[in-house]
Amino acid sequence: MKDDIILTNGEFIINHEAKVWLGQICRAIKDAVGDHPKMRVYPYRKDRCNYLALDFDERHTDTSGQPPKWFSLTIAIAPHEKMKLDCPEVGCKDLVPTIRDSFDAITIVAHLASSLRANVSFNIPLPRVAP
Repeated sequence: MKDDIILTNGEFIINHEAKVWLGQICRAIKDAVGDHPKMRVYPYRKDRCNYLALDFDERHTDTSGQPPKWFSLTIAIAPHEKMKLDCPEVGCKDLVPTIRDSFDAITIVAHLASSLRANVSFNIPLPRVAP
């Protein structure tokens, strides 16, 4: 994928490779956790890089003693790095794509939430208040 690619025009994913990639990601998430998953979104920084983490869980917990079903997508937002939209392999449970800006990251989140009809929550740590 080219380095200078723009994924969105402000409303829609406009890059064909990105559309194909998002379709593959949606299928991988559905395969891992089922339809209409819980989706937790949270930003963080590490080593001077911004990330937008998306954790997907099965909407209804399994009471039969089976291990929980999950999928994790952590978007690295790196303006000066090469874009990387790896396709998930069969059985993939986590992926770390690299994109150029936060606008594209938020558009990807919105597309996934809408396509999966996910129940979205935001896990943003609040600052501690001294007693």
